[in-house]
Amino acid sequence: MATVYVDGKAVSLTDDKAIGKGGEADVFNIGGGMVLKLYKPPTHPDYEGNPTEQEGAKRRIEECQAKLPSFPKDLPSRLVAPVSLVTNVARKRILGYTMPFLSGTEPMIRFGEK
Repeated sequence: MATVYVDGKAVSLTDDKAIGKGGEADVFNIGGGMVLKLYKPPTHPDYEGNPTEQEGAKRRIEECQAKLPSFPKDLPSRLVAPVSLVTNVARKRILGYTMPFLSGTEPMIRFGEK
């Protein structure tokens, strides 16, 4: 599927590692109790033929270039936050981030369901 870089180390993302798919990103189990959230680029098949979604993906990735590196560090352990940035080979473009793999949890969006 794709090769990305975490702390300068290549990580191959394959379909068998995929554990979730959302509107803005795909999530992969990369082992060691960690997952990798990879933002969908405008060229992602999910956005094919949808210029509005393609533009949204482009904007989201641009915002992440400044937003993710400035994410607060040393937060309380009860908060789930990005651990490492996911980049392209040149480490010049942020593509996503890693975070702890949570199991046995409920998505908060579920609490808004009737």
